[in-house]
Amino acid sequence: MRKGICFASLVSVGLMLGASSAIADGTETLGPPGIPIASGTGVVAGGTGMVTQPGSISVDIPGNVVQVLLYWEGQMATNVPGDDTIDVDGNSVTGTLIGGQTFFFSGAYSSAFRADITGLGLVGPGPNTLSVDGLAFTKVANGAGVLVIFDDGSTTTNIQVRDGVDLAFINFNEPRKSTIPQAFNFAPAAVDRTADLAMFFSSVSGSVSTGAFRPSSIEVMVDGTTSLFSNQLDSNDGEEWDTVNADFLVPAGASMLTVQAFSRDDFGDGQDPLAASFAWTAAALSLVTPPGGEGCTPGFWKNHLELWVGVSPGDDFDTTFGVDLFDPDITLGQAVRLGGGGVKKLARHGTAALVNALHPGVAYPLSVAEVIAAVQAGDADTLAGFNELGCDID
Repeated sequence: MRKGICFASLVSVGLMLGASSAIADGTETLGPPGIPIASGTGVVAGGTGMVTQPGSISVDIPGNVVQVLLYWEGQMATNVPGDDTIDVDGNSVTGTLIGGQTFFFSGAYSSAFRADITGLGLVGPGPNTLSVDGLAFTKVANGAGVLVIFDDGSTTTNIQVRDGVDLAFINFNEPRKSTIPQAFNFAPAAVDRTADLAMFFSSVSGSVSTGAFRPSSIEVMVDGTTSLFSNQLDSNDGEEWDTVNADFLVPAGASMLTVQAFSRDDFGDGQDPLAASFAWTAAALSLVTPPGGEGCTPGFWKNHLELWVGVSPGDDFDTTFGVDLFDPDITLGQAVRLGGGGVKKLARHGTAALVNALHPGVAYPLSVAEVIAAVQAGDADTLAGFNELGCDID
């Protein structure tokens, strides 16, 4: 018997880069895309199973289309990548391998792909239907979906995307038993806000494909409180594909959300009925920007050194922030270009935050003194959240 959906009001949401092209035995994770993600006022998602082709994707867009990302996933019978080409309304589209090939079980190697199809002009305001066809995977073509970023003229939102491939099944040993939690950092606000989270899952055998419902669970956690979205996966978009669109209340003061999908039964022992197996391929967060909150990313400032105000790219980082982190010393211009985590992330986002706070064209939520204090406290995540609010500098 299918269990009911259980969830509480809640909350809100960077991690490592996209998946490798080498076989990863189920250890791959979602991560930030290797392409720019547009800003807008929201995200709409829709998908279709593609065991039987063509498939049909329906999305209703409540504003002007800014960016359209197409995803698809399937499984090969041998250890080779899957089909990187798909037909969309008669247009041949070649995608980028973002996850896989990844061993799931004997005779099943999963691959996920992404393509930006904005330029094709196939999606516009209002109802849209896309026909997708031509996927050739030697085991199964599981399905495809689109994430559409739109602008309806309302408040700009903080839009973040994670994609790749991550596999889970309760009867496998780790790391294939569980997915890796995805963290989304954002600037806190003084008021409650609404967040939208859109997700794609594939290889979900359910009532449509097998005639038997199989339970699953999605956890969303903020500030130590967890909400459960139980039994959302059931091949609801056609055989082997699910699109999950969830709304959340984000409490005032919250600055991070984590989401993780599980192969388990929230209402039983996980064995009767047997929990679902699946591939998680994408998650997109859309969260309303705090009133008056803006922030440009380190990537923006490293490419616009001529717009810096109040400090110079040649200034010493440690001296500017009153810290002793680098030996030999580095400049602010070098710091904003650093890649990686830890102290490098702190230097990169600390520099961007300082330039944001100093620039008269950026309504940054922190003062210069608060930015310096955050760097001295090592609070890179908070600064990263503020730096991803988005900005509009002429």
